[in-house]
Amino acid sequence: MDINELYLHQFKSFLLKAKLHGYAGGDRLKIRSSDFSKKYLYEEDEFSYEDRYFGEFVDMGQEIVWYS
Repeated sequence: MDINELYLHQFKSFLLKAKLHGYAGGDRLKIRSSDFSKKYLYEEDEFSYEDRYFGEFVDMGQEIVWYS
């Protein structure tokens, strides 16, 4: 396994865990922002994840992953 495959494996593993802690996982711990969005945050090792969405019934939003 080369270094790129290792990073990709770590990223995929992290993203799966992060999604289980976000909106898709039904986690109810969320932060309400002044722009009326709701967001879930998850961190592990060098990775950080933010799942942010707007709405209640028809939702739209974004997911962001940072690596430091």
